[in-house]
Amino acid sequence: MIGCMLKRCAPLLSLLCIWAGLQGEVEKIAPSAPVRDFMLPMFGPDGYKIWDLQGAEGIYVDQHQIDVHDMKLRTWTGREPLQLDMTIESVYASIFPEENRAQGEDYIFIVQAHGNYSIIGRSWRWSGDERKIIIHADARVTFRQSIGDILQ
Repeated sequence: MIGCMLKRCAPLLSLLCIWAGLQGEVEKIAPSAPVRDFMLPMFGPDGYKIWDLQGAEGIYVDQHQIDVHDMKLRTWTGREPLQLDMTIESVYASIFPEENRAQGEDYIFIVQAHGNYSIIGRSWRWSGDERKIIIHADARVTFRQSIGDILQ
């Protein structure tokens, strides 16, 4: 029985051995031209998606930074059931995947998943670990929920 299992697993084991041998070389492979119409998902330690990034064009700056034109960043709850938290869009942004953060000087447009609020501003910083967005200039928030009798 073990011999039969090894025969079925041999291709996978070979691939893993090749990958392990090349693992140090993978860091040396980098795109030399912009990548068009791409998507990059990011998963938390428990395997659930925490965000995904889409862009019209991604420019590899170095192993820590990707600059993105027409960025669309969607954040997710990161737990079961997987639900969209918010959508963040900007004309140009720098993404730091290892640090789980992004930033940009251009305008940012944020829409909460249920449409309860939207935010616009410029010169911004997003921290996925802290689940925080800081907007430094021209911030405007629009709420789409009733505020009840607060003004009475």
